[in-house]
Amino acid sequence: MVEIKLENITHVYTTEKGLKTVALENVNITFPSGKITGILGPSGCGKTTMLKIIAGLLKPTKGRVYFDNRDVTNLDPQQRNVAMVFQFPVAYDMSIYDNIAFPLKLRNISKDTIHKRVMEIVDILGIDRSILNKNAKGVDPGLRQKIAVARALIREADVLLLDEPLTNLEPLVRIELKTRLKEITKTLKITTIYVTHDQAEVLTLAERIAVMNMGRVIQYDETTNVYENPVHEFVGYFIGNPGMNFVECSLNERKTALDCKGFELSLNRDEVETLVKYGTEFRLGIRPEHIYIDEGKSNKGIKGRVSLIERVGTALLIHAEISKEVSLVVKTYKQLVLQEGSIINLLLPKDKIRIFDRKTGNKILP
Repeated sequence: MVEIKLENITHVYTTEKGLKTVALENVNITFPSGKITGILGPSGCGKTTMLKIIAGLLKPTKGRVYFDNRDVTNLDPQQRNVAMVFQFPVAYDMSIYDNIAFPLKLRNISKDTIHKRVMEIVDILGIDRSILNKNAKGVDPGLRQKIAVARALIREADVLLLDEPLTNLEPLVRIELKTRLKEITKTLKITTIYVTHDQAEVLTLAERIAVMNMGRVIQYDETTNVYENPVHEFVGYFIGNPGMNFVECSLNERKTALDCKGFELSLNRDEVETLVKYGTEFRLGIRPEHIYIDEGKSNKGIKGRVSLIERVGTALLIHAEISKEVSLVVKTYKQLVLQEGSIINLLLPKDKIRIFDRKTGNKILP
């Protein structure tokens, strides 16, 4: 087990024409020993570059990499004892057995020891022993990815780096591999960093998540906190299916409430004192599943007109127009009798509302 620390990491790619692209900018993050940490973000945000720097495949333009407080920035990949799994990195001209055994054969380990380790790993991953002598070229994508993971695990590495390992796999295969990966990493207590753009994967597997955008780590926290308390609008929008609702709002003249162009959010004195430090223009955020539809006849809540109803699995996404400027999406698993044009009352629990600075996108309250 190894704790990994990245300190002030910046990486710049330079093209042949001298054009520079900043892939990572001043990244500071510590990955705990023996745990699964997820790195989540859109394509091009710097996730894979970070993995390559940890693995030693890239040397950062600036900053240091530490394994258990040992500076490994200048060490080659083979000196770091890191296993890295990309999507389908399998040698098609070799048998399944030889693919898995390959890292041990490079170390001149005895055939008996190699055979024992291969059998242990294939059993853990649910690979049928009877197919091990088959050529890897004809296997399905799910099995190819299992082979890649097996080859990484057989090395008994200190660190396991997974880069989009479940992309383009069938749903049932993804579920099986996701379950096995979680069980394996927990049993072996191997420090695991799991890179993906798929939030469903990372929310299921990881104990902590780093959300990245444009080369920066925007938030790094426990999975629940990232979801419930996004520190920036980007995190609120990117995490969730769908992401947060955002409504532009302004502090009213009396400084008692936020005017949200269709409804008001009352404020207490402490909230006002906090907000005025940032000006008068803000953005209210609330998740679709945190908005409730008042099914009674009361006049509580915010009136809205249903403009669209979408069914996503067992959930309903109800789009409600509050005013010309404001629409909210409600996510519910109740089977409501509604149609486009229906008037509904929406309840927004104040403890689920987050207020962001409209200029910076940073969360202010609570």
